[in-house]
Amino acid sequence: MADYMMCDTLQQVLSASVMDMLQAGIHEKQVAAATAPVSSVADNAAVISNEVANQASLGSDAAAASSPESTAEEAASQSARSCIFEVEVVLTITGTKITPSISQFLRALEALLSDWMGVLSGLRRLWEADEVTSLITSPGEENPPHTPLAALIDAGDLRGLVAQLTQSWQAAFARVEDFRQSYTPFEDILRRNDSVNVPAMAAAYVESFSGQLLPASQAVTGSALTAQDDSQQSSKAAAAAIGPQQAGATISLKTFKDLMDDLRRQLKDIHDLSDKSDVGMFRVDAHQLKTALLPSPTALLAQLGQCLPRAAAQLYAVFVDQVHSATSILKASISSVEDYVHQLAFLETLKANQSKVDEHYNQVQAAFELVLEYGMTVPAMDMAAYHTLTADMNALQQAAEDVEAHQEEQTEAFGQELGNGKPRHPSS
Repeated sequence: MADYMMCDTLQQVLSASVMDMLQAGIHEKQVAAATAPVSSVADNAAVISNEVANQASLGSDAAAASSPESTAEEAASQSARSCIFEVEVVLTITGTKITPSISQFLRALEALLSDWMGVLSGLRRLWEADEVTSLITSPGEENPPHTPLAALIDAGDLRGLVAQLTQSWQAAFARVEDFRQSYTPFEDILRRNDSVNVPAMAAAYVESFSGQLLPASQAVTGSALTAQDDSQQSSKAAAAAIGPQQAGATISLKTFKDLMDDLRRQLKDIHDLSDKSDVGMFRVDAHQLKTALLPSPTALLAQLGQCLPRAAAQLYAVFVDQVHSATSILKASISSVEDYVHQLAFLETLKANQSKVDEHYNQVQAAFELVLEYGMTVPAMDMAAYHTLTADMNALQQAAEDVEAHQEEQTEAFGQELGNGKPRHPSS
C-alpha cells in the first residue's frame, strides 16, 4: 500500500508539471494567433489539463476551497506558475544575449518531456490497482475513469503534441528576444564609456588653462617662453590621448559636469533594472547583466574623483604663480628709468588683460566648487592654499593701485633725471 501511495503521489506531481508546460504552450499559441483554430492535438492537451486539474482537487476540503483566503492563495499560485522557464540575459563582447539559446532550450525541453512521460508510463494510479480496487469502490459505483493523460501516453501521441507546441515555445522565445532589445541602450553606454579617457581630459583642461595671462616679453623672466612652448606641446599630446571623438572638442568644466551627471544617470538606470522580468512563460534573469554593467560608470566616477581635485589644485597653482609674479613686478623697487618704463608697460598690459585675469580667477573658483558639489575629497593642504586665493588677488589689485597712485610722482622724478642726462643706472 505504501508503495502504491508513493507511486500515486509521484504520478500526480509529474502530471501537474507536464500540464503546466502544456497549458503555458497553449496560452502562448493563443497569444500568437488569437483568431487561429487550435489543433486537435492542442484541444486534446487542453482537455488533459482540465482533467488533471479536476483530479488534483479530489479529496480537498470544500469549505477551504471556497474561502476568500484559499481563492487568493490559488490565484497567487497560478500567477507564480505562469512563468515555468527561466532564462538569463548576459553581456558578451558582441553585446547582450539570452542563454540558453532557442535551439538549446527546445532540445532540453523535448528531452525533459520525454523523460517525464517515460516515468509516467510506468506508474499506475492507486485506484487503478487491482489489489485495492475492491477496497475503494463501493457496490454499484464504477471505477474512476481512465484519465486522458493515460490515454495520451497509451496512444503515443506525445511526440505529435510536442511538435505542435514547439511553434508556441518558439513564439514565446521570440518575445524574450524582443524583450532583450530593451537592454540595447546599455550596450551603447558601454561603448561610449570605453572611449572616455578621464586622465587625458583632465590633463588637456589644465594645459589649456596654463598659458601666460601676459605676453612672455612682459613676464618676470625669459623662462616663461619655454614654459609656454612646453604647455602647448603638452596640450596637443593630451588632446591626442583623449580619443578621436573628443580630441576636437573643447574640454571645459561643463564637460566634466555633464559627464558626471551622465554617469550618475547610468548608475541609477542600472540599479533600477529589475533583477527578474516575466515575459510570457519565461522569467528573464538580468542579475548577471547588472553586475557586468556597473563597473563601467563606477570606474569612471572613481577616476573623476581622483583627477578633478588634482586638476583644480593644478589650476590654482598655475594661476596663483602668475598672480604672485605680477604682484612682485608691481611691488619691485624702481632704481632706473628702464625699470620704471617696464613697470608701467606691465601695468598697462595687466589692465588690458584684466578680463582674462578675472576669467581665470573665476575658473579656479568654479573648479573647486564643482569638486565640492559632487562630494569629492580635496587634500587639506590644497584646500587651505585655495582659501588664500582671494587675499592674493586683493594684494595684486592693491599693488596696481599703488603704482598708479605714484605714477605722476615717479614720472616727474625720472623726467628731471632724463633732462639732466644723469640716469641712476645707465644701461650697458
